[in-house]
Amino acid sequence: MRGIAHFVTGVAVATCVPEAVRVAAAGNGIYLLLGGVVGLLPDLLDEKLNRFLFRHDVEITPDPLMPDPQMIADGIAAAYNESVYRGTPLRVRLNAIPVAPSRWQQVELYFDVMTQQIHVRYGPVVDEQQRPVEPAPKITPGVAQLNVPIELDYLARVRVDSPEGIAFEMRPTAAGSVIPLHAPWRRTWSHSLVLATVLALALTVATNVTAGIIALASWAAHIAQDKLGHEGMDLFYPFGTRRTTGLGIVDPQETTLNLFTIWFCALVIFWNLYRAAPAPPLGFSVIQMSFYGLLIPLFVTACLRRNSRKHP
Repeated sequence: MRGIAHFVTGVAVATCVPEAVRVAAAGNGIYLLLGGVVGLLPDLLDEKLNRFLFRHDVEITPDPLMPDPQMIADGIAAAYNESVYRGTPLRVRLNAIPVAPSRWQQVELYFDVMTQQIHVRYGPVVDEQQRPVEPAPKITPGVAQLNVPIELDYLARVRVDSPEGIAFEMRPTAAGSVIPLHAPWRRTWSHSLVLATVLALALTVATNVTAGIIALASWAAHIAQDKLGHEGMDLFYPFGTRRTTGLGIVDPQETTLNLFTIWFCALVIFWNLYRAAPAPPLGFSVIQMSFYGLLIPLFVTACLRRNSRKHP
């Protein structure tokens, strides 16, 4: 999920705690803010801390003046096969390809599980918002063979279209395969239920039980949302460093899903505050809330999507 969706989810979780609603009604929204911040915290730790602590063993820097997808494919395959030979994880960084100020050459990587190959092709030149500004160059894609089977915990197709480039950790498994972990600095200890429990206990001791409950529930809600995607996470770090796989049900970055999540959480916030009011101004029931807040928006969305298919 995107940051705003995690933040609103944390606020919604906080409103499910009666004491947080009571304090908010008295004019102090500290518990609601706590829920939102903790709901966003795992990703903040990744982006602002883990990302800069990451150290790589192999660095691949393509020449922007001589586009060569085969060089990239060979470099990634070499690191992949080397990790098998060593029997230990090998971290690889593929640097971005700048072509002009605020312009980058998009590169697409595809791990073919069936043929045990890595495919690399050049895409269009993109701007800071990853919008195409120039067509893709007509270059033959690169293909390299991988020595052992591939085990993925995310979508097989990955794009490099930002100035940060992309990182992998080639992690051999006991089964004889290799997991090319995408962005290995993401969802490690920052997405651990153990760390969430430690934070909740610390807040309980330092403040009160309400703060601890909200922190634990908001952190767990963030993890649950990420679990619906394809990428895995270290749920029980440091007691277990095996990365659990995602359920692969949804794409967490899909715009419609994030908008629906925010809308649903807004309904939860409204309902929890509404039912806690001493004299609710409106005569809402759960059925009416579901009808006006969920069924009508879903119906409108379905109609818009159907119309867009008819008129592409």
